[in-house]
Amino acid sequence: MRSASDAESALKHDPQAISLLLADVGFPGMNGVRLYERMHAANPDLQGLFMSGYALKSLYPHQSLQEGVNFISKPFSINNLVGMVQRSLDP
Repeated sequence: MRSASDAESALKHDPQAISLLLADVGFPGMNGVRLYERMHAANPDLQGLFMSGYALKSLYPHQSLQEGVNFISKPFSINNLVGMVQRSLDP
């Protein structure tokens, strides 16, 4: 498992070594969607899981997430997070 406090730090990790990106939609410096797009371009097998305290439709009212990307609303329980991680990684 790797962690990063902001998008620029996350981009320093080898995207080929990452199976799942868990990012807040409001990630500091670059939003989580843009971070995923950049990392996914380098690793097409990368899966994405976004989180936010805002409803997804209020963040992106005219846009749906790409295939392979999931969303979990804050606050969430550890069980819900684990379930979403499993769902995101299962083929």
